[in-house]
Amino acid sequence: MERLKPASPFNIIKMKTISYIIILLMALAQSLLYSQDFTITWQNCYGGSEADYAMDIFETEEGYLLVGNTESWDGEISNKFGGQDIWLVQIDTTGMLIWEKCLGGSLGDGAHRIFLPG
Repeated sequence: MERLKPASPFNIIKMKTISYIIILLMALAQSLLYSQDFTITWQNCYGGSEADYAMDIFETEEGYLLVGNTESWDGEISNKFGGQDIWLVQIDTTGMLIWEKCLGGSLGDGAHRIFLPG
């Protein structure tokens, strides 16, 4: 039976270099094909002093509808029911708050997605 010869360090380095070049070329091709300008046009924070986070965003004619969860009782949060509540937020195209609404009961409630009819 014939023994396999170990690969030389030069061949291993050569294969790794070729692999890195292929990965780099693939990344470059992706950036050239799907290039976007990721300039921040506006940013804003919403919520209160506790844990508040957005889970989904949906573009509307007026701006954007955000759904998330809130544990805050202050800030822009109003009419909270208890524990963690669902928080719906409507903002305009410049990020200004139009309206917000808490939904839930006395325990923990949460939402993850927005599904609109049509």
